[in-house]
Amino acid sequence: MEAEAFFQRAVALYEQAYGAEHPTVASNLNSLGLLYLPLQQYTEAEASFMRALTIFEQAYGPHPTVVSTLNNLARLYKMQEHYQKAEVQLTRAIRICYQMHTKDDLLLAGSLSNLAECYYLQDNYLAAEPLYQQALHLFRNEYGSEHLIVAQCSNYLAVVYDVQGKFAEAEPLYQQVLLNFERILGSEHLGVAQCLENLATLYVAQTHYAEALPLFQRALRIYERELEPEHPQIISTREACLQCQRQL
Repeated sequence: MEAEAFFQRAVALYEQAYGAEHPTVASNLNSLGLLYLPLQQYTEAEASFMRALTIFEQAYGPHPTVVSTLNNLARLYKMQEHYQKAEVQLTRAIRICYQMHTKDDLLLAGSLSNLAECYYLQDNYLAAEPLYQQALHLFRNEYGSEHLIVAQCSNYLAVVYDVQGKFAEAEPLYQQVLLNFERILGSEHLGVAQCLENLATLYVAQTHYAEALPLFQRALRIYERELEPEHPQIISTREACLQCQRQL
């Protein structure tokens, strides 16, 4: 692959020019690690991130580049479902964010959100909830309430509320996410359909079938337009519509 060869060559050239422990070498190692992730070359990615992390820590101490590299490592481990290893890296990243004299709230918010996802993927919703709440607060402070990142974080938090049966907390978040997704992504986007289905499923859990049915029907229209005719999502949403109709 050309990109891999490019970054490997860049690392070698910068090592020759500046020495093996220079931050520019680490930056290229970090980029090389990110390149390996979608290729599922996990051993190579881990080696690149670990070496970059060592260089950054030696050069800078507590620093945003260290936090970013720890998040990259955590992403690698999450892709491998090594959630406890990811937790270790993200906990370190959060601690460093608090140590830095000039706190980067977006780095902290991202690290909090990533750690929350680790807990969520392990069905540890009680641990995920306060982390998503903190991340959402920081994202809102930075971007305002109508940014896509804020909507995405709100959606994750709403799901965490939902799966715990905290419907009163989940419903207004889902509604706000739906409005923001429609405004940002367009009313016919698959993300809007998923949000419609989330809200509809919440209503079904409360036996509010009249409220759920039009949401399922609208989601189904989007799925039928955007997906293949026999896609499992179409089949399951069509069945959800029929179940609601039988209850009315």
